[in-house]
Amino acid sequence: DGILLFDIMDQRVWSRAMADTTGMEAFYTAHRKSYMWDERCDAYLVTCSNGADVEGVRSAYKKIRKGKLDQEELNRDFCSQDTIPCITLEHLVVEKGENALVDRQFGVSGLGPVVENGGSIRFVIVKGLKPPEPKELDEARGQITSDYQNYLEEVWIGKLKKKYPVEI
Repeated sequence: DGILLFDIMDQRVWSRAMADTTGMEAFYTAHRKSYMWDERCDAYLVTCSNGADVEGVRSAYKKIRKGKLDQEELNRDFCSQDTIPCITLEHLVVEKGENALVDRQFGVSGLGPVVENGGSIRFVIVKGLKPPEPKELDEARGQITSDYQNYLEEVWIGKLKKKYPVEI
């Protein structure tokens, strides 16, 4: 009996939720406000290794913040050896607590302090804050799938109770 119930649950709930992309998208659309990002900080994390003109990079922070200088251009303009990249530029959109360097500057637009870490120099450039907003389906797929499975189970059990009322 336990194996049969497991097979039925798999067919009606678990596997169905995984395969029913249209149903899951409709569920997500109806419950979109349940899957929200908190306020997030939009920033760039800059890492400079030996050979980088750190002051030059820092002086160009406004261009970096506006997206007018990318990693390739920074390496071309601010690395002493043009064949070996010495600057890494990473775009981050993170909630408080996800990145210690961003947390120091969280919500304060502009250039963050320099931090030396294992032979490299790192700093953040904060673009600004993003207000709370719904996550996209792909950003919360695991939680949405779980919630959709619970929803399918509730609907199925409701139909069973209607079809087979229990009287004691």
